[in-house]
Amino acid sequence: MYPLMQYVGEKKVEELTLHVYYKQGSETSVVYDDGGEGYGYQQGQSTTRRFTVTGTATSLTITQATEGDYQPSFTTYRVLLHGLSFTAAQAAVDGTDATLTEETTETGLLVPALSITSAFTTLSLTGKVS
Repeated sequence: MYPLMQYVGEKKVEELTLHVYYKQGSETSVVYDDGGEGYGYQQGQSTTRRFTVTGTATSLTITQATEGDYQPSFTTYRVLLHGLSFTAAQAAVDGTDATLTEETTETGLLVPALSITSAFTTLSLTGKVS
């Protein structure tokens, strides 16, 4: 999710919010990004980010593969985790420990969350069954 804007370029987007929904098994989603104005996308000025979410009873892994060379203004993702089947105890981004917090969503739900670099390759969460 991008911040609410009335028109393209109203605000500089510094962080993209990813709402990640737990699934036992695997699912892929895509984020396409370009400048938003003009025809640069016709010359390949775009980026496609493919996210694969893989869940088990006690873990969730998110991988990101990026195609294209367009550099958006955001450099971080705010990851909000919905419906985990376990209590998340540990998070790691590309093998380095990451800090889990809790955040209240737009609907008032309290969910595990973390802020990570948009250049990540693998986010891993592990825990114990609730």
